[in-house]
Amino acid sequence: MKFNNRIRSGGGEAPVADGMRQDLEQLHGRVAALEELLEKSDQVALAQARKLEIALDEHSERAHALSVSEHLLRDQSTLLQSIVASVSDGIVATDAAGNFVLFNPAAERLIGIGPLAVPPRDWSARYGLFLPDGVTPY
Repeated sequence: MKFNNRIRSGGGEAPVADGMRQDLEQLHGRVAALEELLEKSDQVALAQARKLEIALDEHSERAHALSVSEHLLRDQSTLLQSIVASVSDGIVATDAAGNFVLFNPAAERLIGIGPLAVPPRDWSARYGLFLPDGVTPY
């Protein structure tokens, strides 16, 4: 067996066999490859973290804009409700299914009753809604 190197070991020198040197070189190569892989993984993780930070900032900006919009919408809705409630003309509105979405106090005073859960086909009889002839349902 040939010995090419000596490694210091506790005050003395120990010979290192060629096979051990090759093993050490391979081990150093593997460690270097792992370090390179770790560095690349770190770079990918940092890039993803930056993307997430940007997305979070954008989400935060959108959430703020939505909050401002909701506040403005509530203010406009309150103003509209106040105006409709104070108008002396009766105002009634329904959705496509015939559900009342608006029925102001003046309409209730004019008709004599408020919004009831009756199907649209019964509105004429229930609310007295007829054409000028007084017979034909409106």
